[in-house]
Amino acid sequence: MAYVYRHIRLDKNEPFYIGIGTTVRSGKCIRAYSKNRKNRLWHFVANKTDFEVDIIFDDVDLDYAIEKEKEFISLYGQICNNTGILTNIKEGGDLVGSNFSMKIPKSEEHKEKIRNAHINRKRTIEHQDSLNESMKNRVFTEKGKKACSLRSLGGKNPTAKKVIDTSNGKIYDCIKYAAIDLNINPTTLRSYLLGYFKNKTNIKYYNGNS
Repeated sequence: MAYVYRHIRLDKNEPFYIGIGTTVRSGKCIRAYSKNRKNRLWHFVANKTDFEVDIIFDDVDLDYAIEKEKEFISLYGQICNNTGILTNIKEGGDLVGSNFSMKIPKSEEHKEKIRNAHINRKRTIEHQDSLNESMKNRVFTEKGKKACSLRSLGGKNPTAKKVIDTSNGKIYDCIKYAAIDLNINPTTLRSYLLGYFKNKTNIKYYNGNS
C-alpha cells in the first residue's frame, strides 16, 4: 500500500512539494519525513523556512497514489516551468530512484539484459583475478626484468642510475630492478634514496667505489 504527502512551508503557509511513498515504520510514513532524494530546489526552500508534513492519502493502492500525486502537482503547478509553487521537477508518477521502484514489473527482455549484465560482470572479475594471480606468481629473470623495463620506458633510459644493496654487494642497473627484488614499489624506493623518507632498505646509489 502507498501514501500521498505534501510539504507545507510555514513562512507562506502553502505547499511546496508533493510526493508518494510506501515505507511505513512504527506508524510513520518514512519517505514523507525524509530529506533524502530531494532536488536542489526543495532543499533551497527547506533551508529557508520550517515546514510541516501533511499526509493527504494513507494506506491506498499504489496506482491510486500515483494518480493523485499527478493531480496535485498539476493543481499547484511547478516553479521550474513557471506554472505554480511546487519544487517538484517532474510531473509525478516517475518511480525511478524511489524506495518502491522495484515494484515496477519488468519485461522478460529487461530481465534478460540484467541477467547478462551480471554474467558479464562476473566473467570480467574472474578474468581480472586470474591475471592478478598469474602476475603475482610470475618469476622474473634478469633478462625478463630488463625486457620489461625497456618496454615500459620505450628503450634504454639514459638517466637511470645504478644502485647497490649494501647488505650483499649486489649492484642493480636502476632503482626499478632493485625494487622488484625487494618486492616494493619503485616510487617508494626512489623516495628513500632521495631522502624524502627514512630509508628502510639497504639500497643506496652506487658511485662506482662502494
